[in-house]
Amino acid sequence: MRKTMFMLPLLFTTGSALAQDSQPRFSDLDRDGDGVITREEAERHSVLAERFEEADLNRDGSIDRAEYARNRGPQDV
Repeated sequence: MRKTMFMLPLLFTTGSALAQDSQPRFSDLDRDGDGVITREEAERHSVLAERFEEADLNRDGSIDRAEYARNRGPQDV
């Protein structure tokens, strides 16, 4: 568990895919403003789409603000 939690902040900070769409704000990805990022909404960010299951910590099929912040680290959400 600790190993996974240590690696999760890297979801949004590694890979060349972030060169163009680096670390979008939660509100930019939550297109309908319902407070969660669905898999469909995550498709706008290549790294998040690729690792959606890892970012969805409670496995409910969406990423809420807390999950997003936890995966991103201390940056602005």
